[in-house]
Amino acid sequence: MVVAGVILIRAFPQFSARAAHTVRSDPWKSLALGFSLLLCVPVAAILCLVTVVGAPVGVAVLLVYPVMLLLGFITGALSLSDRATAWVARRRAVKVKPSWRYVSLPASLFALLLVGKIPLVGCAATFVVLLLGLGAFWICAYRAYLRQGVPTQPSPLGLDLV
Repeated sequence: MVVAGVILIRAFPQFSARAAHTVRSDPWKSLALGFSLLLCVPVAAILCLVTVVGAPVGVAVLLVYPVMLLLGFITGALSLSDRATAWVARRRAVKVKPSWRYVSLPASLFALLLVGKIPLVGCAATFVVLLLGLGAFWICAYRAYLRQGVPTQPSPLGLDLV
């Protein structure tokens, strides 16, 4: 998970920061969307598998689903690590450096691992982090998609997609 988190931070620094911030700015929306995605994506994939035409889509969705859960959990852990880093920076009266995210992510993942060992409470806390991160990841992805807007130029393929 640390490697996947570092790749996410390194490849998409602004997106990962925005997604982690979305957990704090829209927690209820993130929680609701995360819960909906956790339940509805496998059901939709199975419904696609039942039809002959939708079978390739269903298989593709089922293959992407574990990656989606991983990215959601990492986003939730990033939110915790960013919050802890900001708290430490405020206490020491220093400015937060972007490189601190590479150190705080493994620390937050380790803390989540330790919290997860607590019976009942740990499992619930880890589950909430997964739901918050999953919802925030897709909220941020949707907002980034909306920012791109509709293309004004015709498609290079010769198709007018507007």
